[in-house]
Amino acid sequence: MEDLSIILTPGFNGNVWYEKRPENNQLVIFGRSMNQELGIKEAEVSYRLVAPRIDTDKWGNEPDEPVKNPIRVSDFIKKLFN
Repeated sequence: MEDLSIILTPGFNGNVWYEKRPENNQLVIFGRSMNQELGIKEAEVSYRLVAPRIDTDKWGNEPDEPVKNPIRVSDFIKKLFN
């Protein structure tokens, strides 16, 4: 859990944060609305969890066979700026 990266985005006007509780294998997400007087009890939070792969030895960074029609980032950059 120490290598886990968390990105939170509130779906409301307010703040969200988290606490890692590895002793209980928990990630607890909290939120606070800027409009507390509305009495909102439920709210939506988008999240992204990222951690290093545990099976990197099994998977390389290149395909076993050549790619016939590769997608190149440079092609998209040329279209954007030309």
